[in-house]
Amino acid sequence: MDNQYQECPKERGGFCIELYDPVCAVRDTGIRCIKAPCPATERVTFANSCKACGDVKVYGYEPGACIYPLDDKK
Repeated sequence: MDNQYQECPKERGGFCIELYDPVCAVRDTGIRCIKAPCPATERVTFANSCKACGDVKVYGYEPGACIYPLDDKK
């Protein structure tokens, strides 16, 4: 499967339409620690890319709902 990861734009805001086209977003957990394991990101399903990028903690997304943990995807 080819990588379809899209980064969220630097400028965010505005309105999102109510469209169900799920994406799997990579979101910052806010966790920072010295000793592992400390997951700094998590995968979260959003209804669409606009809703995902509306969350300022989201870095980017891939099409489709999340079906695997972050560590399993290579």
